[in-house]
Amino acid sequence: MSVKINDDHGWNKIKKELDVLNRYQVVIGFWGNDKLLEIVTVLEYGATIRAKNYDWLFIPSKNDDLGDDGLPMSTSEWRAKHPDKPLFQAGHVLAIKDKSSPNGMKIIFYLVKQVKIPSRPFLRNSLIENEKKYERLVKVGVERIIDGQATGKGLLDLLGHTAASDIRRTMRLFFKPGNAPLTIDNKGFNNPLIGRHAGGQGGALINKVTYKIIPKEG
Repeated sequence: MSVKINDDHGWNKIKKELDVLNRYQVVIGFWGNDKLLEIVTVLEYGATIRAKNYDWLFIPSKNDDLGDDGLPMSTSEWRAKHPDKPLFQAGHVLAIKDKSSPNGMKIIFYLVKQVKIPSRPFLRNSLIENEKKYERLVKVGVERIIDGQATGKGLLDLLGHTAASDIRRTMRLFFKPGNAPLTIDNKGFNNPLIGRHAGGQGGALINKVTYKIIPKEG
């Protein structure tokens, strides 16, 4: 003899949605090429960068173009994009000939021996500042799932959107330690986590913050 139990209260559906939270997690961060990930790591933890394969480090000037990824181009990328504008060294800069400039040249890269970048822990700061908010979102989200007003994936999406937005806000408000004078001159403003033309491709770093919903390990 078998007994069929009607799921009048929707418990099976609720269990299914809660199981999504048990099996999946939301991960917020940066996904991109190695250059982007290296920049994020250096900004978060700081670093002293020294020239390795060359005598100099090449620091892009405000005259440098942006690559397809929205980040400043390397010298090889610049040469490939501008084969008709050869770079030449003049003291501690790489420049191109430019008749419209007072000295007949336009600086594209500055040459330095090393660059010290202080730690700017925007990822860790954003998590610490907003941790209580995320706990409340989860609590309210689970209650809404039990009430049949939300789904597991919907809660994960909400957490992902919220955390990514919080990181972008932290980046916009991060001013200390500030940029070096040369960097401020190149960018035109002092916000160490925002690139040139922050509203467009020059804001590649801040625009790359996103989230993924992935299975939990194990």
